[in-house]
Amino acid sequence: MTTVGSVLRAERLRQGLSIDAISIDTKISIVRLEALEADEVESFSSPFFYKSFVKQVAERLKIDPKAIAEVLESQASSLRQPLLPGEDGRHLPNVPALENVGERARARWLIPVVSLVAVVVAASGIFAWWEQASGAKRPSNAPFSLPTAVVAGSSTSTSKSNQPPQATAKPETTSNAKESLPSQKEAADAGTTPAAVAGNDSPIQVEVAALDNVWISVVSDGKFIFSGILSTAESKSFSSREMTRVKVGNAAALSVKYNGRQIGPLGARGSVCTAIFTAKNFEIVEPQPHVELTGYLSENE
Repeated sequence: MTTVGSVLRAERLRQGLSIDAISIDTKISIVRLEALEADEVESFSSPFFYKSFVKQVAERLKIDPKAIAEVLESQASSLRQPLLPGEDGRHLPNVPALENVGERARARWLIPVVSLVAVVVAASGIFAWWEQASGAKRPSNAPFSLPTAVVAGSSTSTSKSNQPPQATAKPETTSNAKESLPSQKEAADAGTTPAAVAGNDSPIQVEVAALDNVWISVVSDGKFIFSGILSTAESKSFSSREMTRVKVGNAAALSVKYNGRQIGPLGARGSVCTAIFTAKNFEIVEPQPHVELTGYLSENE
C-alpha cells in the first residue's frame, strides 16, 4: 500500500537529497521529517500540523499535491481533532464581573498619579524655598570679600597676601581728577560703565558669573586674590588698576563682563583659558579666542 511517507522518501532518494538538506530548506526539524517518512502520524498533535508539514516537504520535492491528496486525507483522519475549551470536562475558572475589574484598574492607576502630583508639588516647594534662601544669603550683585583661608594659601609672599585690598586712593587735586576723567559720551563710546570711569584708581572692572559649576583663579595687580569653584548662578566682581588675570577650568561655563561690556564665555566647553584684562582691552592667551572684539580695541587705543 502506498503511503505518504513512502512517497516522500522515494522521491527524496531519487533526487539524491539527504534529510538534512530538506530540513535546511523547509526549516522542519529532522525528527519531524523522519516521522513523516515513517508514517508516524501519531507524533503530530493535530491533523492540521501533519498535513502542513507534508505539503511543505512535497512542495520542496516538487511532488504534485493531487497525487497524494487522497492518501494524505486518509492518514490525517486517523488523528483526533484537538478539543475546544470546555470540551475536556474541566471546570472553567470563575472570572469576576467586568465592572469590578474596571474599578480595580482605575484604583491601580489613581494611586501612582496622586503620588506623582504630590512629589511634583513637594519638589516645587523645596526649590522655591531654596531659591529664596540662596537669594537672601548671597545676592547676585553682592561685592566680593576675600576669604582669609584663600589669602593665606596664595602663591605670593606672606607679607603681601596678608595685607587687605588697598582702598581706592583719592585724587591729589580736584582739578587733576576732572582732567583725567573722560566725558560721559567718551565713556559710552568706549563701552565702559560710569562706575568704571569714575574710579580713576581702579579703571579695570571684571565681573564673572558661573553658568555651571566652574573653577577659576584670579590675580589682580600681581596679587593672588581668589582660587576656587563658583557654583551655578554665583557671581563675583574684581577691580584693579593695572591688570586682572582670570584663569578658568571650563571656559564655556563662565560668563564675563569687562568694564560693563558683556563678552560672554571665554572659550569652548572643557577648554582651559587664561584672560588678561588691562585698562584698554583684554586678551585671551589660552587657547586662541573664538570670537573677535569688533570695533572695541580701535576705539580705546
